[in-house]
Amino acid sequence: MYDIDIPVASLISNDIRDILISDHNRITTSEFYGLDEKKLYRLLQKQLRPSDPLSFYNDLNTNIKFKWTEGTSASPSNFKEFRQAIGLYRQEFVTMYEFLSYKNDSNVPGIHNREGGLVRLFVEKIPFQYGKMVMQKINKVSFDSIDEFLDAFRKDVDRTYQHSKAHVEFTNLFQYTKIHIHL
Repeated sequence: MYDIDIPVASLISNDIRDILISDHNRITTSEFYGLDEKKLYRLLQKQLRPSDPLSFYNDLNTNIKFKWTEGTSASPSNFKEFRQAIGLYRQEFVTMYEFLSYKNDSNVPGIHNREGGLVRLFVEKIPFQYGKMVMQKINKVSFDSIDEFLDAFRKDVDRTYQHSKAHVEFTNLFQYTKIHIHL
């Protein structure tokens, strides 16, 4: 209807804008509003970049959450939804990981399943100790990259999903009506 372009920087609060401008004295207010999405994103990354592995771990830990309905258990009959929740969680984890790690390799924690490692952080947020059980099946503590870990994890989740589908199909074969006996 209307072809109005709104600068992406205008979506940033005045307080955040002022902090970014004051910390980067080469940017004026008018230049700030002229930043495209990519330049603004990079400026925010630079501002929020963790300065050590512990800060990285804590920032990642604070900003990701596994979303699953409280009081709902995971089972073969609802594993499809649980798998979808794992996929959304993985996507959120990767987005935040990429944001924090951009030009910041020296402050990325180890990709391992020990205290302070990114694998441990990822699996501990998944309910029912499912992540921990998957890691026992994978039987590997350290990975060369976050992608290697996430691919191995997804492969096992997909295998479990295939088993859950077979279980549901099998269970459906034995759905019978109850016979009521009146004495």
